[in-house]
Parts: sequence; structure tokens; C-alpha cells
Amino acid sequence: MDKKELKEGRHVLKGLKKLEKIHPHKLITFLFLFGISLIYSYLLISVTIESIIGNDSGTNLQFPKFYIVASFLIIGALFVPVGLLQAFKTENLFQIRKKVFGLFLAGAIFLVFQGIGWLELIFQGFNLKSNYISTYLYLITGFHMVTVLIGNGAIAIYLYLTRNVYHDGVARLIFFTSPYEKTKLEIIHNYWVFVCISWIFIVTWLIFLL
Repeated sequence: MDKKELKEGRHVLKGLKKLEKIHPHKLITFLFLFGISLIYSYLLISVTIESIIGNDSGTNLQFPKFYIVASFLIIGALFVPVGLLQAFKTENLFQIRKKVFGLFLAGAIFLVFQGIGWLELIFQGFNLKSNYISTYLYLITGFHMVTVLIGNGAIAIYLYLTRNVYHDGVARLIFFTSPYEKTKLEIIHNYWVFVCISWIFIVTWLIFLL
């Protein structure tokens, strides 16, 4: 084995050691979001190709206004988790639950706006099988709705499990001394940032396409 191969082997070992330090739940979340990103990419590239070579036209389709409203909401919601990890560091449980609940509320409102966006498409006369643009629009936004639902479900469970930490001194002590509790907040924070950025990217792409 020459020096170059030995050096490459050491880099691989260092990478594996770093990977071992990542919490399994954080790694699973990362892989899940990576998979969702691949689905978004495939659908966006597919609808772009279809718009270039497709025979049926989707030019009469107007981009739902409530998707634009949802975009403004999501941009504002990006600032909700700011300071979340700092609140854990300072053991400010009230701020932690307040910010996490804010994310849940923003997600719920966002889902309502997405649903109204679908209604706008229906009122325009476009369903899942009307043409390629409406089909892909339903699929892309549908996948994003599922992503938000999963995130909101996890947040609801988190809020439920931490509801008694206020009144239980032992539970509070365990909560703020557990590295896993910090990991949970990191997962929630990263997941929500992905939800926001992916939606902004999707809407920007589709607006330029339409």
C-alpha cells in the first residue's frame, strides 16, 4: 500500500468515525429529507421537460394565489425557531415550548393555505388528470404537504411529552441534562428549515415555469 492509498484510507476512517458520532435519529431524518429532496428534484425536472416537449398546454392554468400567501408565511416562519437551541442552553422551557408551538401553528396554517391552493386549481377546472402541469403541481405540493404533516405530527408528540416538565423538578432536571433532548430540538429546527427552504425553491421554480 503506497502513501496515497494510506492517506485515503485514513480519510475514510475519519469520515466513518464522524458518522458514528451522529445520533441515529438525526441520521434517519437527514436520509429522509435527502430522499424527499430527490423526489422534488425528479418531479420539478420532469415537469420542466414536459413543459418544453409536451403537446398538451397548461398555459391557461394560473398559479394559485394562496401558494404565494403561503410562501410569505413560510418566509416569516423561518425566524420562529431562531434562538431555540439557545433557549435550551439557558434552560428556558417556556421559550422552548413557545417556539415549538409556534412552528406547529405555522405548519397548520401553511397546510390550510396549501389546501385552499388546491381549491383554487379545482375552481379553475384543473384536476389531477387535466394536463401534465396540473398533475405535477398536485404531486409536488402533495408531497410537500405530507412532509409538513409528518413534521407537525412529530412536533405535537414532542409538545405532549414535555407537557409535565414544568411541574416536575426531577423531569426538568433530566430534560436539561439529557443530550438527547437537545438532539430532538436540533432535528425539529433542521426539519423546519428544510420545509421552508424547499417550499420557497419549489414555488420559485414553478412560477418561472408557468
